[in-house]
Amino acid sequence: MQWFPPEQFIFLRSEDFFKNPESQLHTVHRFLDLRACTPSDMAPKNAAADKVGMNPETSLAHRSVFDREDAGLTDLIGTKFTWC
Repeated sequence: MQWFPPEQFIFLRSEDFFKNPESQLHTVHRFLDLRACTPSDMAPKNAAADKVGMNPETSLAHRSVFDREDAGLTDLIGTKFTWC
């Protein structure tokens, strides 16, 4: 952000991408001024079948470390993420 103007950045939520990948991909194409194209297979390739939750103590420790950074990110891009 120090060297480039804000209009040269695009911020996308992964939640939105996984919910509607084609729409998000077209958003990126428009941002980059590229011709829209859609891959024939946009199914997730690294989705875990069994997701394991984080240990509550670890989660609390991470939250105490990252709360300030999360608030700064929200202020910077104007989007609040689900992990905040």
